[in-house]
Amino acid sequence: MAIKVNLKSLLKERKMTMTQLHQLTGISMNALSLFSNLKSSGIQYSTIEKITNALDVGVGDLIEVVDNVFELVIEDCDENDYEEMFNLKDLDIEKGLVLHKSFGNEKENYNFNYKIKLKDINNDTTEVYVKTSINYNKTSNSLWIKILKIDLKNSSIILNNITHLYKNTYNGFPEFYYIVSHLIVNKIISSEYFKIMNIYWEVIVDWRYSGEIPDFYYDDRASESLSNNNDALIFVSQLIRVNLVPKDPKAKKELLHEFNLDIPYIANLDHLTQLKLVHNVEIDEATFKRTVYIS
Repeated sequence: MAIKVNLKSLLKERKMTMTQLHQLTGISMNALSLFSNLKSSGIQYSTIEKITNALDVGVGDLIEVVDNVFELVIEDCDENDYEEMFNLKDLDIEKGLVLHKSFGNEKENYNFNYKIKLKDINNDTTEVYVKTSINYNKTSNSLWIKILKIDLKNSSIILNNITHLYKNTYNGFPEFYYIVSHLIVNKIISSEYFKIMNIYWEVIVDWRYSGEIPDFYYDDRASESLSNNNDALIFVSQLIRVNLVPKDPKAKKELLHEFNLDIPYIANLDHLTQLKLVHNVEIDEATFKRTVYIS
């Protein structure tokens, strides 16, 4: 069991910033940041009361006890293991490069296989296998990642919560797949070859070919109070844009809207803390490596 603080997701729901909360409560920005990131060694009840009053929520909405916390890790997948897991001989799992040149554009296509590991506090691990196809265009500064297949059959953790994971969305996109999208992008751009990517690149993760994201679903709770069932239909986006940010969270702009392009960039994992599914995103102060935990 662990404690989870939902401050960032509550702020997002109320379209409020941490600065505005600071102004409303008088609590320092540093104290709010430490509390929201589970870094505070102790917090007074009066502080919690100020926050809950400002947000108009109960203590149980702000702080909750969760049964399990899982660390999410992306690793390269051995091709033979991947083929065995899916048992699909028709999948082209050859990892290689195909270079296309047309109208002055240079496009590179890759097939990459990954496994997502979910580790609990006892280091028990469940694995999810992912097959991707990547279009990399250095001329137009774009990276398009198609999720072709994701294996959930061996993950009881996910299967037991799949309805919740579909309906718990961020900007219309299921949160679990939103997190996976960011982790895959982060894995790709961490390799030496893709390090030229920066904040100005367009990065899209496309789930239309995976068969995992429903085109729509009914919001059962909403349908009970609506005379027109069509109003309870929720249409789900199948594309997610992943923004890139400086790896060093303290890196500053050189000029207005201009960033140093010679520094390392990563997927914007930090903002995942706004998601209800995310327990925390830890940053190693020496390496700036991010570790994502869900609960």
